[in-house]
Amino acid sequence: KELGSAKTLELAKKYLKCDFLFLPCDHWFDFDLKRLYEFHLTHNGIITLAIHARTAFDWKTSIVVLDGYKIVDYEEFPKKPKTHLISIFIGVMKPEIFNHIPPGEIYWSLQKDLFPKFAKEGKLIGYPISGNWVNVHKKEDVEKVKSLLE
Repeated sequence: KELGSAKTLELAKKYLKCDFLFLPCDHWFDFDLKRLYEFHLTHNGIITLAIHARTAFDWKTSIVVLDGYKIVDYEEFPKKPKTHLISIFIGVMKPEIFNHIPPGEIYWSLQKDLFPKFAKEGKLIGYPISGNWVNVHKKEDVEKVKSLLE
């Protein structure tokens, strides 16, 4: 039963006892995950998200507003994006994230329920990445990755 990304993550709760990396299986990227993790350890957030700056509004989801390194606004599907900054859904979380996921068979999403809440509370940190990233869904995405590797 589909219960959202937070409830899916909750299935691994018993194995995650320290800060942990999360990333989707359909992303290609060439930035340093160790630097992302080290950045997370030096800032006081429950979640640190990798942030990519786009040159146009060609990506319509996961739009963030930064104040320094704090994400002060997170919108999953904004009608009118406020910035060109996007969360690429790669990051590091503290295990206390599980304290914010309600029990039971309820739909609960990281992107729609938790990230916006933590942004408002000042507990969501943004790590601007230096490097490339492609969300691979179509043949054109595979071709883009091939061109980046050449």
